[in-house]
Amino acid sequence: MTVENDVVTKLYFNYQSLTTIPDSIRNLTNLTYLNLYDNKLTSIPEWIGNLTNLTTLDLRRNNLKSITGWIGNLTNLEYLHLAYNQLTGTIPSEIGNLTLLTSLHLEGNHLEGEVPASIKNLTRTGLFNAFITNYINLGGNRLFTNDPSVKAFLDSKHENGNFEACQWSSRVLTQADHTLEVKNHEFIQVYGASSGSNEIHVEEYGTIKFMHALGHNTIVLDGNPEYFKVWRSGATVYIATKWRTQISIPATTTEQTIRFEWWKANKSFALRIENGKVMLNSQVLTAFLAEMIRMTNSWS
Repeated sequence: MTVENDVVTKLYFNYQSLTTIPDSIRNLTNLTYLNLYDNKLTSIPEWIGNLTNLTTLDLRRNNLKSITGWIGNLTNLEYLHLAYNQLTGTIPSEIGNLTLLTSLHLEGNHLEGEVPASIKNLTRTGLFNAFITNYINLGGNRLFTNDPSVKAFLDSKHENGNFEACQWSSRVLTQADHTLEVKNHEFIQVYGASSGSNEIHVEEYGTIKFMHALGHNTIVLDGNPEYFKVWRSGATVYIATKWRTQISIPATTTEQTIRFEWWKANKSFALRIENGKVMLNSQVLTAFLAEMIRMTNSWS
């Protein structure tokens, strides 16, 4: 893929199965919007930091591994979305250079360590703008702060109002539990290989990661059953609703019943992994390919 027009200001290459960011984009110095979410990107080239006119950078739901100091060069950014990648390490202190930022999404990664004090420079986050409240969301990582002023800032700007409460926590699922609740903005890792028959309820902004294969359970999601995504990456199968609910299940698990609770209807389908294939009822999804699914005739 080659992009050559240097007057281009907006690029949207979503759901294209891209594994690398096209090198030709580096020449688009007038670019203000770069949206590459829902691809298979594994790294961000350092030259992205030279696109200093960017106001929006959306790379959510890829396989990105790290975020480094180049981010501090993008001082015109207003919207940065790197959620649900594989980011490791710490948040770089250069994040504090982005003083025009109104929304910062780093949730659902593997970041750890202390949040840099420079994050307090992001004073425009958390403001009501055009009927939307913009937030910082650092949930689903293993981050902390020992600085009371940083904690107070994050709590005032964080999407759920409590920065520490939405870091990863762990539960053990046993046959005796029967039910498990995952609340809004909770990130829960579930251990234990229950033989099944549990009901697991995930509210619309909850995230659950099953660390072991499961018996046959019922997983109840809050959200619209007509718009969601199921995909496989390596040994894990993922489910995401339109409203960001995330479920990850080992590909070795047995059949699970997925039920949506929505104000218009209650719908359910069977999720199966057979011989390396991901199946919704009788529909086979291509392995390693993210596909948007509108369920019309395949409901059980």
